[in-house]
Amino acid sequence: LVVVWHGVGFYLVLFSAAMQSIPRDIYEAALIDGAGRAQSFFRITLPLLWDSVQTAWVYLGIAAMDMFILVSTMTSGEFGGGPDHASEVMSTVMMRNFLYYGKSGYACAMGVVMLLLTLILSVVMLRATRRERVEF
Repeated sequence: LVVVWHGVGFYLVLFSAAMQSIPRDIYEAALIDGAGRAQSFFRITLPLLWDSVQTAWVYLGIAAMDMFILVSTMTSGEFGGGPDHASEVMSTVMMRNFLYYGKSGYACAMGVVMLLLTLILSVVMLRATRRERVEF
């Protein structure tokens, strides 16, 4: 729930700006042609918002990789993780290794792996959600 509430504002602004860029003429033409609300959404709105949907998927993937702030704030202990480190994420392990155990090389290697995983995840998400571009 906290993660959803944390991201609602950003995605609200992202999608509301994209929705405002769609001309009303297209919806009026669809209404005259007899399209219902569901058809208008799936055949007009979603294809024209697809670039924003791709961007949202990439941002969600990046946010999923780095939940350090939420985990460390909401759980107690050394950089969070809850009881017996049950809610730990990779970035909390990295910070604990760096600050408490003094393993700076290991922590830097974890940071590089996190960067590579984020880049790979972003490329995979962009390729998986790639469609033919619809312009108006």
